Amino acid sequence: MFCPQYSDAHLPQPVNRLVSRLVTSLLVLAGLAELAIASYPVPLTREQEDPAATARPAASAADETAASGGGLTLSVAELERALLARHGRSDRGASILQHLLESRLVEELAGEAQLVVTDGAIQARWNELDRTLVLSGESGGLASYLESSGVRPTIFRHYLGIALAQEELARRALGIPQGGQVTGEQQRLWIEEAVAARGVSQEPWPFAEGVVSRCGDLALTRDQFTAHLREQLSPDELLTVCHQALLLKRERARMPDLSEAAVAAAITSEIERRRRESNADPKNQGVPYESLLAARGLDLEALRMDPAIPVAALAHLWVDRTHGTDGLRAVYQAERELFDGHFGTAVETSIILLKCSVLPNEFIPRTLEAGHEEAAALRDRILAGEDFALLARNHSEDRASREANGKLGWVTRSGPRVPEELRRALFDFVDRVDASTWAELTAAKRILGPVPVPSGVVLIWPGERRPPAPWTEMAAHVHRELRRRFLEECLKKEQVHLSAGGAQR
Repeated sequence: MFCPQYSDAHLPQPVNRLVSRLVTSLLVLAGLAELAIASYPVPLTREQEDPAATARPAASAADETAASGGGLTLSVAELERALLARHGRSDRGASILQHLLESRLVEELAGEAQLVVTDGAIQARWNELDRTLVLSGESGGLASYLESSGVRPTIFRHYLGIALAQEELARRALGIPQGGQVTGEQQRLWIEEAVAARGVSQEPWPFAEGVVSRCGDLALTRDQFTAHLREQLSPDELLTVCHQALLLKRERARMPDLSEAAVAAAITSEIERRRRESNADPKNQGVPYESLLAARGLDLEALRMDPAIPVAALAHLWVDRTHGTDGLRAVYQAERELFDGHFGTAVETSIILLKCSVLPNEFIPRTLEAGHEEAAALRDRILAGEDFALLARNHSEDRASREANGKLGWVTRSGPRVPEELRRALFDFVDRVDASTWAELTAAKRILGPVPVPSGVVLIWPGERRPPAPWTEMAAHVHRELRRRFLEECLKKEQVHLSAGGAQR
């Protein structure tokens, strides 16, 4: 299995990434490129040396706790409903469903061929990889590596067995002699042909009949799919869904008077807001919202069930109920510096950055004094008539802005992505120049710097000046900030903890 040509499609997604890294870095270096299943006992038999070693983990009871946080708990059944809502129709879910289908088909075909991967064969592969890891410097070997990668050993062994079975089935189907190499591409083509020969049909979401997909006589149930989602999704993906599901519980508890009809109306309003934003976004080029959803395998029904939508809808409703228009104005007036700093006057800014340091080194060899001198020389060239954008393109050492001819984008007084020193110099200048005369500024009056920043020195070119957002826009910013605060108050993501064996199988 662990050779550069091996197909790792039947390992769990975290394991796929793990094996890919190992294949490309460790095994090639270790000279194991020719490692193949022939290194281990074949033909495979029905011998079972240690059933516990390869047994698939049993599904957790529906009422077992999957996650908890802030005094709230989420059961496995609740998590699985949320996962099905989030991923039942998503591209991510489709990939995981395909993984489940192919894995189950390999198991079925191995059974028909009376091919059983022994625990000894799995252990031999395990030992080989373990030795390779130790030689590469991973003192804890494979067990330690799996733990740090968030992959349970039982899951790894289970899919390692399926992968070994696929390799042997492909070898037999292709007539490759014992000891001959079966490439990853050959295995991929074999499983694709096996699936195509049986045909695949997808049942309509949300799988009311309990079956998600069929491949010939093989039926994948909704319970199998949700269990596989728990197994395949990363801990962070699971944590995100658990956090949103628990958030929804807390929001409902904060508004106990809400009827189901009121919740449904709030969700409808949230979807309509998103539709308006999507239609107004020039990046979508007029493509209807439903078409954009369909391109992601979603529709409005699926969107309504995704926990992120009701969470956002109820947060919006909470702010509407607790503040209203007058309340938004009161918050703005009380925190005007905050909101004006982020959404007030903005300047389309270009820069030329020269990296330098008080303590030069091999990565930044230029001294601070040299940086100032070079920046001052560039400033003189600009004052003499040379184009700022062209000089930025040729001399700036900030790659992103350099590729945009020096353009940094719109900068506000408190914009967090721009160094404070740059913002301070820029807005000291803004405060001294009347907006009515801004467009008349000459290069001599416009260029700023050199200004020291943490990474060196910059020349600043203040471009177009944009006035503060009108109240209709500012009110939306205030509303958004209040929603963020409400959700943080309800439950922070860092408060949520996945239960061992509950959330992830």
